[in-house]
Amino acid sequence: MPYGPGFHPGTQYGSGYYPGAQPGPDNQPGAQAGPAQNPGMQQMYDQMTQSFAAFPGYQQPKPKKHDHVNKAWQMGITQFEGTTDPTEAKNWITRLELIFEALMCPGEEKVATITLLLAERALQWWLAYRRRRPNQTVFTWTEFRTAFDRKFMPQIYRDAKHEEFLRLFQGSLSVADYEAKFTDLGRYAPDYTDNEHRKCRRFERGLRDEIRKIVTFSGFSDFTELVEASLRVESSMDQQKRRTEKSKKRSMLDSQAGGRYRPIKKSNSSGWRLYSESRESKRPQCPICKRYHFESVGRAREASICYHCRPGHYM
Repeated sequence: MPYGPGFHPGTQYGSGYYPGAQPGPDNQPGAQAGPAQNPGMQQMYDQMTQSFAAFPGYQQPKPKKHDHVNKAWQMGITQFEGTTDPTEAKNWITRLELIFEALMCPGEEKVATITLLLAERALQWWLAYRRRRPNQTVFTWTEFRTAFDRKFMPQIYRDAKHEEFLRLFQGSLSVADYEAKFTDLGRYAPDYTDNEHRKCRRFERGLRDEIRKIVTFSGFSDFTELVEASLRVESSMDQQKRRTEKSKKRSMLDSQAGGRYRPIKKSNSSGWRLYSESRESKRPQCPICKRYHFESVGRAREASICYHCRPGHYM
């Protein structure tokens, strides 16, 4: 039976391949182009995926663990090689947990993912930890965090940071700097920071007296509102302090300048009159003209002439 061009036996529509069929130029095994080789098919695949996503209950395929690693690298995480600085270890694991949260990484995939983010001494530690538990095949994230903290953030270090948090006071720090240090040390005191009320009361207790007396009266139970109120009080006090210092400086300059006058209120009336500066009051009073001036100098002193009374008037 004759077949038309491009038609091969063994297929319903002409082109195709199955065992026993006679291979033709367009039905070689593996000849079909996938989405990666055909841009048109890739575009159609993407459109179909978007269409399916519109249906209720549709769930996209979960990313593989290496996808989480690549995305974590793209978001700025680096490999952890181990450290003797507990603060560095704390910052790294905190950063990684924030990335896991942003990626919505499931708990069961976190440990598998982090294994690929460990290197050098840290990786050797984790592999040794797993070898000591040959019958355990699944490690939870909670277990990993506990082991990680014990290794790179010893309990003695965490206890010291907890005590530092309890002894923290604002002192000469600004409210902003005090809040930053409070938040940093608060990571080691979850017994305070995990409770909003206790967190606010501890923050208030560390404020300077002049600020604490004002904000405590409001009884804030929201930490953000408490910090904002403290910043406003501090700003108002700083402005008042600058005005006071400026006024004192002006008064000091006026008192040092001679021959000037300033208004002084009378003690027995509501009016104002000009009095000379204190510098003039220190000059001797001439018994003749009743003015304040020093004795004549030079030739005038030899002649005992009063400057204001003209020649002929002797001191």
